[in-house]
Amino acid sequence: MQQSNGQFIHISLPELALVAAASACFAAAFWMRLRRLIQRSGGDTATTSPPVAMQSEPAAAHRLPLFTTIIGTLACAAVLAWRAIAAHRYSLPLSDGFDAFILLVLLLALLWLYFQASRNADAIRGPAMLLLPTAAALLLLAGGLSLAGYRQFRATDPWLAFHVGAVILGTACFAAGAAGSVAYLLADRQLRRKQRVLPMASLASLEKFIRHAIVLGFPLLTLAAITGILRTIETSRASTALQALILSPKFILTSVAWVLFALLLHIKIAPSLRGARAAWLCLLGFALLLAVFAAVNWMPHS
Repeated sequence: MQQSNGQFIHISLPELALVAAASACFAAAFWMRLRRLIQRSGGDTATTSPPVAMQSEPAAAHRLPLFTTIIGTLACAAVLAWRAIAAHRYSLPLSDGFDAFILLVLLLALLWLYFQASRNADAIRGPAMLLLPTAAALLLLAGGLSLAGYRQFRATDPWLAFHVGAVILGTACFAAGAAGSVAYLLADRQLRRKQRVLPMASLASLEKFIRHAIVLGFPLLTLAAITGILRTIETSRASTALQALILSPKFILTSVAWVLFALLLHIKIAPSLRGARAAWLCLLGFALLLAVFAAVNWMPHS
């Protein structure tokens, strides 16, 4: 980190190289798992019966994607540690949107590793597999946005630290829900076409996974919204500041996402929101949260 032409350079070339390497690791692990699943299914054109549970695979088929994902996870952790040391801190840096993205990806990678160790892996087969390309894409987005612009966080502001923490944890839950939504849509399409190109969990299991992800993420998103508003009120007592916040794209996008996820909390008692509609709404809500991340990261440093 250094000062150049009056602009704060918040990402170095070694950090960018580690991010690219981690993204490549997650993409490679996903491709290896996907190819293995396609080979095992053999393009089976089965009926609409639920997919059969996968039998035990050779150890090497599990180990290579696992080791590749661990390498990517360690690379993300190394980036955060590097930035913490450079900032002379002994905690998570969270100095700007780049740190937030890396921490989000690190949480998704750890969640994938947890799923791999889960005894009930068949019930979360689709969402677990799709977490890897999600992590790879988010890393590329983090690097691109960081090179295009940034907004430095106030590390000493407890309100902001609490707010950012809630945002990251909530977004991680919704990212898992989005992965489950994609898996649901793929499984639903296979059932409609009476083909089983990819082994997937049952639609009921995938819908349950999406619902649990939203149940975990919604309180965190609500907490993030409340702390964000309280911080704005505390830092600027003027009513014009609060009005500017309400009219800002960040607040509008977050509010729409909050309403969508609030509706999805009631999918068990609202048949019209179940199935593919719930999956699409979850994907839309997650896309809105990513748009908020991008908008915040692109704001000029003040």
